[in-house]
Amino acid sequence: MLPKQKYYKILSALFVAIILVNLLVSFYLNNWSNILWFCSFTAALFALGLYTNNNFLLSTSVTAAFFFQTLWVIEMTSYLLFGKLILGTATYLLEIAPIRFFITFYHLLLLIIPIWVIFEKGKIHRLSWLGASLLFFIASVSVLVLATESGVNCVNQNCNLGVFNGLSDYLSTNFSFIPFFVINWIVLSLIVFIPTHFLFSFILRFMKTKIR
Repeated sequence: MLPKQKYYKILSALFVAIILVNLLVSFYLNNWSNILWFCSFTAALFALGLYTNNNFLLSTSVTAAFFFQTLWVIEMTSYLLFGKLILGTATYLLEIAPIRFFITFYHLLLLIIPIWVIFEKGKIHRLSWLGASLLFFIASVSVLVLATESGVNCVNQNCNLGVFNGLSDYLSTNFSFIPFFVINWIVLSLIVFIPTHFLFSFILRFMKTKIR
């Protein structure tokens, strides 16, 4: 049986390979801004966390990934079963090239494997929510600097949020004096990353109590 660290390094290599394939396909399809999506940043951070066995990086990865990858699973499942997107948050699935459609299944790995690692370690870093928040901020600023008009990471309103469009319109209208990417960053930190951190903290504490 391989030592735990060996498993982590193998998984790290898997995610590095996924990132490289995504990079090559993005350039091949002349759509390089795809590599700036928050999920790509999360995958890269997770690969680094696995390689270094760093609990903060691994905890940040699961906190950053959980909500978005869960949305992807819901959307992909509804698309495969019913031919439509139940939430309307992943409309790109309706128009992407077949090769990218196949690659997008890495989202499933980015949901399952980080959760498995955190449960296997039995702990989540107390600042994982802050790490996820900072990671989203960095991803958003990267888009602003390199691909402002792309709509990647919804740094402006040039993106379709499906069932969340109403909330997006409300916030952008009532807080128009704040840059849209800052609104996204604050809202996601408050209603996604912080609750996700406490959700996993609660589950892990509950599991430890049951084991005892």
